[in-house]
Amino acid sequence: MGGNPTTCIWPEGPIRLRRIYRWWDNQKNTPHLLTWDASSPIRHKTRRDWSTKRFGTDSADPLWRTRGEERPRNTYQGSRDRLKKWRTQVSDWIISVTIGIFILAYLVFAAVSFVAFASERKVLFYLATAFGLIILAAHGAAIVMRGIEARHLPWTNTYETLILLGFLIVAIYFATYRRYRMIVVGGFAGLIVSAILALTSLLSPEIEPLIPSLKSNWLLFHVVSAFIGYSSFALAAASAGIHLGLKFFSRGGKAENRLEYLNWLTYRFIAFGFPFLTLGISAGAVWANASWGRYWNWDPKETWAFITWLIYGICLHMQCDKGCRGTWVPFVTLLGFATVMFTYFGVNFWLSSLHAYW
Repeated sequence: MGGNPTTCIWPEGPIRLRRIYRWWDNQKNTPHLLTWDASSPIRHKTRRDWSTKRFGTDSADPLWRTRGEERPRNTYQGSRDRLKKWRTQVSDWIISVTIGIFILAYLVFAAVSFVAFASERKVLFYLATAFGLIILAAHGAAIVMRGIEARHLPWTNTYETLILLGFLIVAIYFATYRRYRMIVVGGFAGLIVSAILALTSLLSPEIEPLIPSLKSNWLLFHVVSAFIGYSSFALAAASAGIHLGLKFFSRGGKAENRLEYLNWLTYRFIAFGFPFLTLGISAGAVWANASWGRYWNWDPKETWAFITWLIYGICLHMQCDKGCRGTWVPFVTLLGFATVMFTYFGVNFWLSSLHAYW
């Protein structure tokens, strides 16, 4: 034992002697670890130190296994994981509270719009318009913040596209409000958006990394075009619902004028959304060919999108027939919006589809 202790080879010894060797290694600050061959009781030196026990790093010779000890853990990494989990929980809670505030705000907007329509007071018209624009701005800011946090376009899953759909419905309503001045359509739009945002409670708000098929420039054109069409169809459904309500519960010349105007407004919303739906389907076909090698796969999502396109094409043709214009168009419009919601939301839950991420 008289030489340099770091070069000697020694058998099993007392614990105190092991501590001396460990202290000598730490003093020299040499990265090595005392290990032994499992088939031999004689210990030998390697160029590793005792960092396995101190810092939790893995080792070529698992000394902790031979002693029956638990595997050393990296306490720093564990703290980072706990902090990340806590931040995710807080972020999800904030998002849920924000969505709840939006739902309540859109319900209030719908109520004020209905009261303004019934009373025909300009103050309520201005109040509903100002309140709706404030909500719309906050809704848009939430989408932008979501995109900044995710570091990609904020419409890559069903949760995010539901929020986008609600925003576009109200945005298109206000884009047409200055010309059409139908505040009651805004009331129904508020109810529809509240229901759409309520569906987000069934989904996880967690931000997920993009899958390879979504890392494409076609994502912007396909999704935005299709959802502008869906939003226009939602407003058309609101107009058709008002049309049916007035037809069954109102009489008189003023009601007839409103019915004619609502029928024309329904047609305008469908005529605006139909080209965007066509563009969205076409962009999706090109994207499918780039990703999957085929333009059309008769996937359930594609099939139901085609059915939706056919129904609204029929609506546009029925507007040319005076016999069907005021009688069947509202019903077909509502049927078309039901297929929109099934295409968008129902297929993901009840049918197996390549578009499961939307």
